[in-house]
Amino acid sequence: MRRLAPSKDEIATLLPFEGLTIDRVRVPATVEQFAAAGAVIKAAGVVGFDTESKPTFKVGEVSDGPHIAQFATPTEAFIFQVQRAEGLPFLLDILQSDDVRKVGFGLSSDLKHIRGRFGVELRAVVDLNDVFRREGFRSSTGVRAAIALLFDRRFLKSKRQTTSNWALPHLDDKQLLYAANDAYAALRVHQEMDGYFAAFARADDVPQAADPTALSPPPVRRAISGHTARSPMFLGLRTAIYPVDDLAEAKRWYALAFEVEPYFDQPFYVGFKVGGFELGLIPDGQPSVTGPQPLWGVTSIARTWEHLIRIGAHALDPVTEVGEGIRVGAVRDPFGNRIGLIENAQFDRTAVR
Repeated sequence: MRRLAPSKDEIATLLPFEGLTIDRVRVPATVEQFAAAGAVIKAAGVVGFDTESKPTFKVGEVSDGPHIAQFATPTEAFIFQVQRAEGLPFLLDILQSDDVRKVGFGLSSDLKHIRGRFGVELRAVVDLNDVFRREGFRSSTGVRAAIALLFDRRFLKSKRQTTSNWALPHLDDKQLLYAANDAYAALRVHQEMDGYFAAFARADDVPQAADPTALSPPPVRRAISGHTARSPMFLGLRTAIYPVDDLAEAKRWYALAFEVEPYFDQPFYVGFKVGGFELGLIPDGQPSVTGPQPLWGVTSIARTWEHLIRIGAHALDPVTEVGEGIRVGAVRDPFGNRIGLIENAQFDRTAVR
């Protein structure tokens, strides 16, 4: 069944897509930096990928690109400049690795350039254009249309940057952001597309009304053969934020309680990464045990409960089995907030998006 992507005019009405900022873009320059970058990319397992080459303007001129290769994880991007000989072994290792899935749009020319310049084959590669084509979209969806479809956002892509000189020894911030977010946008599409295509499948199973005016679907831009579908609006818990009256002391206590140091530490917000989700502390607001009640998953609720009480938390709800082997409980932190706990062996981690 053929499916239509939004038009350029429709995309132009959308809000901009929020990509990586320049402080999240890394440009390795030493062996140590290339090694560290390679380790992060391999640990990610799946990365957004693209290459850039200095454009050719003369008839018959052949490109000697690629001149850079960019890789994006969910939190940062790495720009490998091919001219840096010290980084070439690390780059080739990633390109040929079966353990790092490289996802991007329109990668056929990139594969050709890599083969021509390095004499190697790009392995473990996913061209998202092919994925969208298999799902019924036209032959080349592209990153702009995909971002509009999945996120209702406009992906900004400057033609001036596309045709800039990627062989320069020092790339400016605009070039770096362009390259980084080309790869990052591909990764974000890859992360969300399964839920989006599942929504398509559900919509295809819905019988169409005999009277087309009988159903009034919301005015979304994701057209599917006469009806519409969205990727899920809510994807699940991402962040739990707790107000505290002493941010410095709360930072120390939560680092001790959750056994992790903050990854973000500013006077207005302290953030911790906890099992792929985020716990945040803010210095304003009123601590309370009666507001929303997120439950933090634990492997042993008894052991975690004792740990929190030992370091200064106060008992609120005793550990209780609520059926099916699920146990819940709650404590009050020293600042007045409720911390809910749940031990649930039935929780399906693969369903987390």
